[in-house]
Amino acid sequence: MERALGRKTKGWLSPFLTHTDNTPNVLEEFGVEYLCDYTADDHPFKFNTTGGDLISVPYSVELNDIPAFMNVGMSSADFGDMIIDQFDVLYEEGATNARVMPICVHTFFVGQPNKAKHLKRAFEHIAKHDHVWLTTGDEVNDWYRENYL
Repeated sequence: MERALGRKTKGWLSPFLTHTDNTPNVLEEFGVEYLCDYTADDHPFKFNTTGGDLISVPYSVELNDIPAFMNVGMSSADFGDMIIDQFDVLYEEGATNARVMPICVHTFFVGQPNKAKHLKRAFEHIAKHDHVWLTTGDEVNDWYRENYL
């Protein structure tokens, strides 16, 4: 993948969050630093792998447009509200202990004008708060490694 992309691939998200018990060890062997298949926490955490180097960067099924729109039938406005509500709770909890809040979106869903305006509203709400880091999985991985490993 490095040759094709021109840079090292640090993270992995399995299709439909599916993997085997061997997946973390195999990914670690190939130099992958983090896996996003687990929705277990609002914090990164270290896996118990052979090399002891793989971490989990949080992923969200709740703040994911595909299940929200296709499975639940949520409205665009409700999806925006859900992002804001999730943020407000995690922001309050994060005052003493930082939280990770992934928002998983796909252009063919929220990229549509009737949905994009509600995503924009949610992002504007988030961005106006102090001490918020709008970032990527790679950067969360790097931060966690610098501070906890």
